[in-house]
Amino acid sequence: MDLQKIKALIDLTANSRLSELELEEGECRLRIVRGDMPVTAKAAGPAAREPQQPAIAAVAPAQVPAPKAAPVALAEGHVVKAPMFGVFHLTPAPSEAPFVQVGDTVKKGQKLCMLEAMKLFHVLEADRDGKIAAILATNGQEVDAGQPLLRIE
Repeated sequence: MDLQKIKALIDLTANSRLSELELEEGECRLRIVRGDMPVTAKAAGPAAREPQQPAIAAVAPAQVPAPKAAPVALAEGHVVKAPMFGVFHLTPAPSEAPFVQVGDTVKKGQKLCMLEAMKLFHVLEADRDGKIAAILATNGQEVDAGQPLLRIE
């Protein structure tokens, strides 16, 4: 695992509500734990070596102000929230049609959107049948864990 990748993982953890992140790549293992103490990154395995700069090994959580709530009424219907920090995608690829649009009827288990984090795409599926009443996030924009993405009636 290279130093740039470790820094990116620390930033991802610091800028999200994740409390712990663990990643294994080959013989290297990286675990970042966040709590009252600073975030720490620790590599283990035969190919691992101690970080040369302590600033990379221990980074204090970033002080990021919470985003302002959108003025959309969320009282009616079921809100699908982001399970993690990432980039919100309504389409499987830039030139393809969106997974869903306002007014579409969806079934439980149907793909709604994707979140991209660290070049990995996580598909979000409908957890109930219903109709898409609103899309509450902007395609291609970063969203935080717990942020409302879609509303299903």
